[in-house]
Amino acid sequence: MKLPVGFTRLIIFLIIMVTTAGVFAQVVPVVRINTFSGEGISQAELYTLERLVASHIVELRSFRVTDDSGRALVLSEVLNTLALGVDNSVIATENLLLADYIVSGSVLKAGEMYVVSLSNTRVSSGETLMVSDTYNSVNDMILRSRILTRNLFQRQDSGSSDVETVQSPGVNQALTRSGDQLPEVEEVQAVVNYNIRPEAADLVGTWRGDRNLESVRLFINGTGVAVMSAGGTLRLKYTIKGEWIEIVQNQVNDPRLYRTENIDHPLALQIAKQARAFRWEFRLSEDGSSLIGIKHGVAISGTVSAIQVDNTYTSEIQWLKTGR
Repeated sequence: MKLPVGFTRLIIFLIIMVTTAGVFAQVVPVVRINTFSGEGISQAELYTLERLVASHIVELRSFRVTDDSGRALVLSEVLNTLALGVDNSVIATENLLLADYIVSGSVLKAGEMYVVSLSNTRVSSGETLMVSDTYNSVNDMILRSRILTRNLFQRQDSGSSDVETVQSPGVNQALTRSGDQLPEVEEVQAVVNYNIRPEAADLVGTWRGDRNLESVRLFINGTGVAVMSAGGTLRLKYTIKGEWIEIVQNQVNDPRLYRTENIDHPLALQIAKQARAFRWEFRLSEDGSSLIGIKHGVAISGTVSAIQVDNTYTSEIQWLKTGR
């Protein structure tokens, strides 16, 4: 009996896939791209970002990339083939689509800025790595998507083909497990003159200088958003009292604030339950380039089984303005 041309092509495709599955799947991990979510951005722009991230992962030449639509298409073909009576061995094709890593993305519009977050979850362990950054426009976000993707896979300085654990600065800490000492506080440059009547307009822009945070964006309405060093974002709000500016954490504690090489997620969860919210008290330099003051944070000490959180810890700190 002569088989239809389309059916014959499908059989050839499945034979090739099954034949190569044992070798190919072992050599090259599979990354599945989840559909990105977003607020303040069109679906077309969000889809463009998702496709670009997928292409940047392919550029790494270390992974096979699938997405929800592609997976559904192949599985549909497998089921159709089974319905036609093809041997059940073609089910092995599905194994090619089982993901080793799952990449998700989100976009949040905060004021006039866009905050993009990417996460990568290792399926075997549930470990999740995250990176985030802020962008002035959708075009800026699209043009710099490659950098953020490579950050997610730790590819700036390393040619490793596997995903490594992010070693995030986290909070000031001293775990006896590793013998680490409390790190030195940020060196604050001496500034003689301060702005004695700062206004919200003087604060609007991007600031850097906190070891816990990649960047901080302050808005005219008294709110802000920080990109955490360990990934994700932190909502902030600020008030001006005379020459002093108080910035406070405006959300519940996120365990990622405390993740480091020595602090895993379960331990970070314990710390998040005990730690006070972060707070900063600043004065603005007369030229508007620096915020200088005190950070009210936490210090972590003890052992893994007996962690201690000091909610009285303070340190001098300076943020520098890097853009508006």
